Amino acid sequence: STYSQAPEGTLCVELPHHHRPPPTAPGPPRHADHMPVQTDADYRSLEAPVANLEGVKDRSQRTKLGFWQVVFMVSNGMIGPVILVVPYSFFLVGIHGWTMYVFAFFMFWFTGHLLYKAQISQEGRLIPTFPEIGGALIGPKGRDVVGGSITIELLGLCSAFVVIIGDNLVKVQPLLPFGVELSKATWILIFAIGVTPSVLMQNYTLLAEMSKIGVLVCFSIPCLVILTHLVYPAATYMEPHEIAIEGPSFQWENLPLAMGIVSVAYTTHAVFPTVVAEMKDVKEFPKALEISFGVVTLFYLLAGAGFYIYGKATDPQITFNLPERMQVGCRQ
Repeated sequence: STYSQAPEGTLCVELPHHHRPPPTAPGPPRHADHMPVQTDADYRSLEAPVANLEGVKDRSQRTKLGFWQVVFMVSNGMIGPVILVVPYSFFLVGIHGWTMYVFAFFMFWFTGHLLYKAQISQEGRLIPTFPEIGGALIGPKGRDVVGGSITIELLGLCSAFVVIIGDNLVKVQPLLPFGVELSKATWILIFAIGVTPSVLMQNYTLLAEMSKIGVLVCFSIPCLVILTHLVYPAATYMEPHEIAIEGPSFQWENLPLAMGIVSVAYTTHAVFPTVVAEMKDVKEFPKALEISFGVVTLFYLLAGAGFYIYGKATDPQITFNLPERMQVGCRQ
């Protein structure tokens, strides 16, 4: 090595060439303008995971749904106007129709739990919507397929909902002044327009409160049928052979329609991801699910009493079996 000149007070030692480190390529300048840019994905990766559900209490200002509010929302989503046709599903398969609902209870309760677990991603984060769950499990095509399927399902349920209510509103016409008579299609259109604002609501707390009214109304229908039978027994305005409780013999061609009614009776999985994403405490959803399914199943078994009252004369909508003088009051 040799000494070389350096500023006064310093000593510089120059190494031989065979001791010098190899030259390196110059790196990017250390300037703020050249720092890597953080993307939205990078920021999302820093969000708190929800795999440890003990710590998930209030993730945002919109997560305001309490435990019992979720119970009422899920229960109301399952029952709805389908409770009017539950006795007819018993009629289709005979006196053992209750077994379909017990089987459906366990099947849909189990799939509800699977959906809840699928909503928690492998990274331990909450997936907020049904299409995104499909995308996370299947891929980009899964998101489109699941999203399209859910849209078709919801449109079909809404169509069935307004048609059932329209059928019942036709019976209200005797209450209208000036002898006004409207067709069933007109009633369906009026009801569809009237219910549209509730579809556009984004206040989930208010929807939960409205669900309490819906559950109470649905519970009152089988109670009304039973009480009406106690006051006006079916045998007083129907022939005994018409109200035989054995119903038709089991036929395979009746099974698809009966199972379709049962499936619609428990169809509310489409809203599960949204409800879970809006909960104050996500880990309470499985318990709320169990209570909702148990209560709804009891409602359906109670509604099945309509078949045991009217037997072979059971109509597709149980309110049509009520005495003529009671039908208007029921729909009112």
